[in-house]
Amino acid sequence: MKKFTYYLSTLFSRNAKYVFNKSIYIHSSELKRNHIKLDNHSNKVSFLNATAKKCNIRVEGKNNEVIIRATLCSCSIYIVGENNKLIIDSECSFNDSRFIINGSNNNITILHETTANNLMAVCMGKSNHIHIGRGCMFADNVELWSSDTHPIRDENGSLLNPSKPITIKDHVWIGKHTKILKGVTIGENAIIGMNSLVCKNIQGHTLNVGSPTRCIKQGVYWERNFITE
Repeated sequence: MKKFTYYLSTLFSRNAKYVFNKSIYIHSSELKRNHIKLDNHSNKVSFLNATAKKCNIRVEGKNNEVIIRATLCSCSIYIVGENNKLIIDSECSFNDSRFIINGSNNNITILHETTANNLMAVCMGKSNHIHIGRGCMFADNVELWSSDTHPIRDENGSLLNPSKPITIKDHVWIGKHTKILKGVTIGENAIIGMNSLVCKNIQGHTLNVGSPTRCIKQGVYWERNFITE
């Protein structure tokens, strides 16, 4: 099927509904200077009470879906394959971030009140996922890799490095330039210091630093407000 492209340069009103080719649905959202490219009418992009400016969305394959309820600025979304889904929930804010999904039956889900600058989230393979809980805070240039992206095989052709999901639970703070690798679960209220490499599970209510990370303090919690004391 021939690809079709939308360049949404108009500022859409927050009290209106628009539908393009049954593939792009806009409801009560403010959109400006966004570029959306789909190659199949079975792919769908929805903006629901969202704000999006200067974003690029490209979806290739079949039955893929993007649902945005958040505030996005200068973000890029690239999905290729079948039955993949990206959901970014309400009261989230993302700037200069990239979301990449490649394969089949994969999904990235981000819950309410999560914020990030220059985040990169990569989800590839089959039936894989990245899940980010409510109220998380990502500092600049954090990377999430739920896949090595390229296969490594043994002499019999068996895959040695399968993709594995990443789960980040509620209220997690990730410091600048941190990388989180496949197969990791981070517990709620955990803190990861800047320049860390996370390649194993992190317990909740802990402070972790280093490459690879190690726990240096237990029984902690963090607040989003700035230090004033």
